[in-house]
Amino acid sequence: MNFEIDREGRIAEPTQSMKDGQLEDAEVVACIGGILKGIKFAPSAAGKTTRAYHVFEFTSKQPPPS
Repeated sequence: MNFEIDREGRIAEPTQSMKDGQLEDAEVVACIGGILKGIKFAPSAAGKTTRAYHVFEFTSKQPPPS
């Protein structure tokens, strides 16, 4: 996910970067974006915005053995 942290420490609209093997479920991507938007960072001492990228890795949940 790509996102920008504004000078007040709020996250602007996160976007999914397009790479091979990316998660293609729009609902999951929107969910991650909503969680990211709820994160608040410390304001920038220099009054600048910060561009960030974070990789989330998910695995399939295996059913318990029978």
